[in-house]
Amino acid sequence: MRTRIDTIFLDFAKAFDKVNHEILLEKVANHKIKGKIGRWLQEFLNNRKYRVVANGEMSDVQDVLSGVPQGTVLAAVLFVIMISDIDKNVKSSIVRLFADDTKISLKIKHEEDKIKLQKDIDIIYDWANKNLMQFNENKFEQMSHGETKNINIEPYKTPSGKEIKIGATVKDLGVKQIMIFCLESTLITL
Repeated sequence: MRTRIDTIFLDFAKAFDKVNHEILLEKVANHKIKGKIGRWLQEFLNNRKYRVVANGEMSDVQDVLSGVPQGTVLAAVLFVIMISDIDKNVKSSIVRLFADDTKISLKIKHEEDKIKLQKDIDIIYDWANKNLMQFNENKFEQMSHGETKNINIEPYKTPSGKEIKIGATVKDLGVKQIMIFCLESTLITL
């Protein structure tokens, strides 16, 4: 018998654009990145400006108050530093991160395990609030893998209390995962 694992796929809303510079620079310092490199990173993020051109008209210059410059190697590194403590207070579950894709999983052997997973999901939501990162709840997905005998599959909750959509297929890093139940009730991942 294979143990059931529930996995919740979370989606940050415009993750790279929402990184708060002040919080990020504090985390950079906490990672002991100081001296010339620390000052260089601070200068890289601070005093950035932008303007928008639409229909031949140009806006006034505005300050860039958040975000990491996309398309650079440094943006990915800074984002990883930003989210490196997302699982710091998670008690029971495993959190996996790849860039701005986040998933949280837990073996579900008893009904109480579902409560533990929701508590850990709520810890992630709390982390997002404290770090001024926003989730796109409409893109959350839930999937259960393995034996589901005697434990109902029920939706976990989003930050606003809505039910997370339970799926038989989920895109994980752009790869579609399909769960197929075989005749012996064994679950196979393709």
